[in-house]
Amino acid sequence: MTVLDLPSCGAPILYDDALAAVIGYCLGKRPLTVGTPSYPAGITVDVPRFAYSVYDGTPAADDDGIAPLDVLVTDGMNAQLDQRVIEALLDAGRRAWPHMRSARDLAAGRSFWELNASAVGLQPPAGSPGEAMTKAWSELMSTNGVDIARAHKLLHHKLPCLFPLIDRQTRPALRTLAARRGVGLWAVIHHELTTNADAFDRLEAEVNDLLLARGHVPIYRLRLHDILLWLLTSNHWDVASMQGRQVLGS
Repeated sequence: MTVLDLPSCGAPILYDDALAAVIGYCLGKRPLTVGTPSYPAGITVDVPRFAYSVYDGTPAADDDGIAPLDVLVTDGMNAQLDQRVIEALLDAGRRAWPHMRSARDLAAGRSFWELNASAVGLQPPAGSPGEAMTKAWSELMSTNGVDIARAHKLLHHKLPCLFPLIDRQTRPALRTLAARRGVGLWAVIHHELTTNADAFDRLEAEVNDLLLARGHVPIYRLRLHDILLWLLTSNHWDVASMQGRQVLGS
């Protein structure tokens, strides 16, 4: 029996449960009733329940840099299109991009989970991908109006196989483990991905087979880890799992 042993998520997760939850997050719907002049009593339509279609389903801009599209997707993930934050993110993104590009080049095709543990530590070696990643992160976090969620969402959306995704909902669980081990948040995620490599290989393949077959954008294990942790810490696990099982059974 395959399980994902992710201490940040609490008890080990059965593989089939993880698959259902992720599929529910990506493809789950909820009813929305909207009143219009033509339908004064309201018309009900199905809309995405979670953020996959808005965030993951919008590919990063092809620009060699942080484009307005990248920022709009990042700030719109939580329906918070604030002009001041957008301007701050654009400015910070332009400063962070050279470090992001350097990290990508230094990684030489490797993903986050394929890097050495030292590269994602609190003090990554000079000249390593992790050093460039940390510099990109620092540029964003030193900007007024840019918090841990927006910084990670921008970094991850642009380079989804290299930068993890953390927000205010998932940070406490990661921070507890990080403090216990004397490491950073990225190191906690790296450890959980590498110690569950086979399970994530399978989960990534099965999720993307289904998404691609339905014309959707693939996602990778950094995002899979984030989805699992977010669903558990935000108490959305049950509804996502239910909807995922409906999709898988259809």
